[in-house]
Amino acid sequence: MAYTGFIVSLLIITLLSWLYHQQYTTMLRYTAAVEHSYRAIAEVNRFASQVKDVETAERGYLLTHDSSFLLPYNDAVKSIEESLDSLASFTRDNPLLQQQVMSLRYTTQKRLLNLSGNSLNQLAGNPSLVSFNLLEGKMVMDTIKSAVSTLTRSELELLQERNNARESYQLAVPKILMVLLVFSSSLLLVSFVVIVQVLRKRKQYLARLETSNYELQANNEELAQIAKVVSHDLQEPLRKIRTFNNRMVIKHRESLTPDARQILGRLDEAVIRMQALVEDLMNYTSLTGNTDTIATVSLNDVVKRILQYYQPEIMDKKATIQVGPLLDVQGYDHQVFIALAAVVENALKFSSADTPLVIRINGRMDMARDAAPDEKRIAENKYYIVQIADNGIGFNDIFREKIFDIFQRLHSGEAQYEGKGIGLAIVRKVMHNHHGFVRAEGRENDGAMFCLYFPV
Repeated sequence: MAYTGFIVSLLIITLLSWLYHQQYTTMLRYTAAVEHSYRAIAEVNRFASQVKDVETAERGYLLTHDSSFLLPYNDAVKSIEESLDSLASFTRDNPLLQQQVMSLRYTTQKRLLNLSGNSLNQLAGNPSLVSFNLLEGKMVMDTIKSAVSTLTRSELELLQERNNARESYQLAVPKILMVLLVFSSSLLLVSFVVIVQVLRKRKQYLARLETSNYELQANNEELAQIAKVVSHDLQEPLRKIRTFNNRMVIKHRESLTPDARQILGRLDEAVIRMQALVEDLMNYTSLTGNTDTIATVSLNDVVKRILQYYQPEIMDKKATIQVGPLLDVQGYDHQVFIALAAVVENALKFSSADTPLVIRINGRMDMARDAAPDEKRIAENKYYIVQIADNGIGFNDIFREKIFDIFQRLHSGEAQYEGKGIGLAIVRKVMHNHHGFVRAEGRENDGAMFCLYFPV
């Protein structure tokens, strides 16, 4: 909901900013157009003044025969041509005004020819022709004045239209700017309030999280201490039970019945199993609160050591071990050894009596998005995956998570399978310490595959 509101607000601000830009640009355009009209009107007035100067100079010359009147005449002729060129430039965006300027140019040039002719005729001493040209010149000047008046009126109308448009946009631009500022300020205020609330909630959450972490750490340390004490205290009674049991067997060997010997033998086996469980429990609790230093671990060396350690069992099972090239990972060497050894031991224990055991160990790099648990799918992490597959008795895939619970066993036939239900729990604990995870796939009587995901 917050993201939607932010996006909508951003779109509104963008729209208002665009609208303000359009209105402001249009206002500038009309302002320039108004200035353009003023300059065009000024040029029309200047043209009209120049035409009058030419007319005055010519009449002064005709009346006084003083050639000094011809000097402003010649200057005015040049200025008239420049004014007409300027008017043509000012009206190039308006075809109607362009047509009026062209008509004005034609009429003006005709009048200038008349004025020039009058001067020549006067010098030649032909007064009657001068009178005729003056009359014709008057008619042309009336036409010029009418054209100037029409052009001026058109420019004034255009000026009024542009000025009205400019004033309209000048009124609209501040309003849009005010709306934009008010909306932006409101959004900034709301954002500030939301950020303050989020920060306050985060602070409270961090405080609760810190408290929970402290309590969890204290509980873990207490549980680890209790487990260590219990494990240590259990070892001594178990050793005594086994010692007394052995002494009874040795001391009363002659008097014990076969049934009694069997009972004592089973008691000794139970004590041995209990000692192994206590030792595994100690190994499991030792993984809590790890203080080792992370270092580069050679998986090839780890696998070699594991195969050497289980060489007797491998020979006994006549197992075939296929090991592919493995990369190094960052982790705790001893814990990695324990995890991989537990999986290999699991394969050796739960092998099929009818099929020669084959264990395949390989590695590969992958993103593991589908296999990763929910809490690890947030980050786009790469994983180095160690795959250990076997062709043993396997398991029903619906128990793929249960097999990692501590002291959980899927096979009840203890005489046939020696599993204690803690090895795979240790594997999961080790992978948790490495910020990775473990996945298992299996089919009954068709083997199993365990994948250990080490983050890269």
